[in-house]
Amino acid sequence: MKTTAKTTVEFQGQTYPFYKTIRGQWDFENAGFSNSDMAAGKVSAMYAYIFFQLKDCARRAGTPLKITLNEFIDQADGEDLLPVYGRLLEAEKKLNEKEGEGEPGKPQKKETGAKT
Repeated sequence: MKTTAKTTVEFQGQTYPFYKTIRGQWDFENAGFSNSDMAAGKVSAMYAYIFFQLKDCARRAGTPLKITLNEFIDQADGEDLLPVYGRLLEAEKKLNEKEGEGEPGKPQKKETGAKT
């Protein structure tokens, strides 16, 4: 089983675990956002992604966020949330280097056939 890269994010004075989950991605996409929206720099998509991943991570940690996306956006004013992306990418990079997989998000070459 592959290890998941993790970091933390502080929101409203509480520190939460933060990592990628299928549920978070599912909820993000079903809310009408896409990864290409984030790549295009759409702030709405970036905050929505943080919200859905954070909500799932917090639930799994036993500290559920009981707010809506709109409430999260209102409460996010003044919070420094966007750097969580860089921290997660750095954690993925370190994890991949440790596991010998190279760069995060890039497919790795697999050896095929027998060595002679």
